[in-house]
Amino acid sequence: LDLLKGAPDLDVRPDSITLNSAISACGGAGLWGQSLCLLDDMPCASLVPDIVGISSAITSCEKTCLWQPALAILWQTCSRRLEPDLIVVNAAMSACEKNARWQLACDLLARMPEMQVKPNKISYSA
Repeated sequence: LDLLKGAPDLDVRPDSITLNSAISACGGAGLWGQSLCLLDDMPCASLVPDIVGISSAITSCEKTCLWQPALAILWQTCSRRLEPDLIVVNAAMSACEKNARWQLACDLLARMPEMQVKPNKISYSA
């Protein structure tokens, strides 16, 4: 993260790949808050969040059992007219399941066809 903060001083502009990698690294380290901040800051860097960064952010929420931010990111994704993929939806469902929000997980499962996502075994087990 320090490298990203210092990038403008070096006349280097981070791209989507750089920020997606940082989002994933923060999520893997349990720094879900940093992961979400990086995703939110992408438009400030004239970058559009893509499904890779969104997936990493939702997965970081899922790993730390945060269902509310996971669902917020999922709904933002849909409102941005991005198509969530199976990994994104399953991670959001898993975040709900880990917090005993099985009704929300079932609602997501029911909405998968309208999101044009085909459920798999992981979807049904969440």
